[in-house]
Amino acid sequence: MKTLLVPTDFSAYAQQACRTAAQIARNTGAQVILLANIVTDTNWKKLMPSRQLQHPETLAKTKEAEVKLEQLMASGLFNGITVSKIITHGYTYEEISRHAKRQKADMIVMGVHGNAPSGRYFIGSNIQKVMRETETPVLAVRNSTIINRWKKVVFVSEFDFEMSKAFRPIKQIAEDFKSRIHLLYVNIPTKFKDSQTIHQQMQKFAAKYPSLKFDEGVSSAYELEDGILSYAKSVGADWIAVITSDRRNSPGYRVGTTETLVFRSPIPVLVVTPPREPLK
Repeated sequence: MKTLLVPTDFSAYAQQACRTAAQIARNTGAQVILLANIVTDTNWKKLMPSRQLQHPETLAKTKEAEVKLEQLMASGLFNGITVSKIITHGYTYEEISRHAKRQKADMIVMGVHGNAPSGRYFIGSNIQKVMRETETPVLAVRNSTIINRWKKVVFVSEFDFEMSKAFRPIKQIAEDFKSRIHLLYVNIPTKFKDSQTIHQQMQKFAAKYPSLKFDEGVSSAYELEDGILSYAKSVGADWIAVITSDRRNSPGYRVGTTETLVFRSPIPVLVVTPPREPLK
C-alpha cells in the first residue's frame, strides 16, 4: 500500500475518511493525497488568468479549497505521514477516477452519508459513480465508524471464479492489520449451494494464501446484503470486503447490491473491481 487518494468536501463524512486514511497510512507507510474538486463545466486549466477572472464564484471556491486543504494538512491529523493536495475542476466523480489512475493510487477512501440527502456535499452523491467508473479499490466509511482496530474482516464471494488479482488489496490490508478473514457465502433462493460445495470452494481459495488466517461462514437470507450485514454483526466484523463486477453500463438509477451494502453498512466496506475490458 503506497498511495491513498482521499476526496474531501470538508464535511464530517469526508473528515471520517481522512481519519481512516491516516490510520491506514500509519500501518502501511502509504502517502495520502487529498483531493478537493470545484464543480464546473469550464475547462479551467486551459483558461487564461484573465478569463478565469470572469468566473468569480469558481475563483472564490478554489481559494477556499486551498485554504481548507492547508488547514487540514496542518491540523495534526496526518502527523508523521507524507500528505499532499490536489485541487481539480470538473465533474467530481470523473476527477476522482482520473486522478486515482494518474496518481497510481492503491485505494480511494471516501466518506458515505447513507440514504439521507447530501445537500451541498459531493461525497454521498458521487460514491456510487466512482465505484462504477474506477478500477481502483474504494473504501467507503461511515461518519459513525470507530476505527480503533481492524482485526476481523468479512470477505463475501461466490468462490467459484479466479480472483487472485482482485483479492490483492484485501490481502494487503489484512496482512497490515493482522486481520482474521471470515470467508462468507450467502445462500439466497436464486443462488443456493449445499454445505459441502461451499466448504470445498472455500478450502480451495484459502489454500492459495497460507499466510492468512481464515474462518468459514454461511449465511442464509432472501436478500444478499441482508445476509452479509447479519453475518458481519454476528462475528463482530470491523470491515467488509467485496469483489464486484463491471457496472459501467448499468443505469444510474439502478442501485445494485454493492451500493446498497455500502449505504447500509455501519462498518467500512472495501469495494474492489477486477480489471475490465474496454467498453465497445
